Amino acid sequence: MSWVAGDGTVYVSAGRRVLKFTGDRLANSDVVIEFEDDAGGLAMHPDGRLLVCVAGRGLAAIDPAKPGAPSWLESADGRALAGLTSIAVAPDGRLFAVEGSTGRRPNQWRHDLMEKCCNGRLIVCGPALDHPRVLLRDLSYPYGVAITADGSSLWLTESWAHRLSRFALRGEGIGPREVVAGNLPGYPARIHRDAQGGFFSRPVSRDARI
Repeated sequence: MSWVAGDGTVYVSAGRRVLKFTGDRLANSDVVIEFEDDAGGLAMHPDGRLLVCVAGRGLAAIDPAKPGAPSWLESADGRALAGLTSIAVAPDGRLFAVEGSTGRRPNQWRHDLMEKCCNGRLIVCGPALDHPRVLLRDLSYPYGVAITADGSSLWLTESWAHRLSRFALRGEGIGPREVVAGNLPGYPARIHRDAQGGFFSRPVSRDARI
């Protein structure tokens, strides 16, 4: 997973590490932090913190300029966040994270697929990783989540359902599901905003702009 910060720094999760690349043609690389388990989805908070989905542990928040012990979100509604796949930040600073399979690490996705599970979750919390709540349950392996630039809606992919959905953001919650694209080829994964105001999602078979 990679993330491009506003100053052009590129952050990449690779195994248990998060690396940053800077300078001309990104020739300079440094290890920002190394976790005890695999690092996955990344996002940057408007206040400069780097947010990292960590397998088996939850969501970590660090200051990449002076990394130290991260802050953690490790559970929601009394259940551990073992399988976070992606994280997105709303303009008001709230964090929205998806957990592909409750209680399973991301590298156990094959088990989840073969068992035809449907227990993924969408979680929201405050900017300080506080007051976590589960907004959606029983999702078919939610892999990607993104927020529109104006903060009006949340977009979500579900891999096993081959589906991309949109939800209006309303106050502290979300509106009903609107299926934007169903029966996608392959398994849709992470989703990102592009420079034209649309989104890129990545099914197994090809990239798709929406």
